[in-house]
Amino acid sequence: MKALLLAAGFGTRLLPLTSTTPKCLVPIGGKPLLQHWLESLAASCQFEEVIINTHYLAEKVDQFFSSYAPPIDIDLSYESKLLGPGGTLLRHRDQLASGDFLVAHADNFSLISWQEFLDAYHSRPDHCVGLMMTFESDDPSSCGIVQTDAQGIVTAMHEKVQSPPGRLANAATFLFSPKVFEIIDRLDPATVFDISQDIIPSLCGHLATYENTSYHRDIGTLKALSQAREDHGRMS
Repeated sequence: MKALLLAAGFGTRLLPLTSTTPKCLVPIGGKPLLQHWLESLAASCQFEEVIINTHYLAEKVDQFFSSYAPPIDIDLSYESKLLGPGGTLLRHRDQLASGDFLVAHADNFSLISWQEFLDAYHSRPDHCVGLMMTFESDDPSSCGIVQTDAQGIVTAMHEKVQSPPGRLANAATFLFSPKVFEIIDRLDPATVFDISQDIIPSLCGHLATYENTSYHRDIGTLKALSQAREDHGRMS
């Protein structure tokens, strides 16, 4: 199975830290977030190649890999113009659509049981083209909040709204069947920039969920980063 790690964003909410460091290289426990993801994916023995898109401070990512030998095959894909997660997904359609695949934001910090996640994917209802990882957020207004039916199928998304209708949040980690592109093809490509805001609403009713009860934190603010570092230190 192939994976797409999204690592091109500006990380503006982590300024001034990200003025010189891309968000995917911000360290937790002495390791960049990107390294945590690669080591986790490699340890699962479920993924054969990881595509990593870059844009902002891409040269810093190149420098990182000049001194770090990843434990899994990678394909660095530079974007001269930021395509957004949705645009990046479409750009790599031919590489990904040969089988089931993973898409994840590499600037989150997550402890994942990949076997559980994959088992949930393979046992999803037949009409679902993918599986969204979710988590219970302690700051739901800063996240995309998910509503589901009794089967755990996504019925609505509420992206960073005040007074959201719950705490179950989108972890921005997905397993998809190639059939997801049949639904994406109904959209205007010019409008597909973000996965959560531009694609997920079209997948409502066709996207199952799996709740990560181990650990997940959206590193969206300096406060969240500080909390993740504290949590990592406590768990180590």
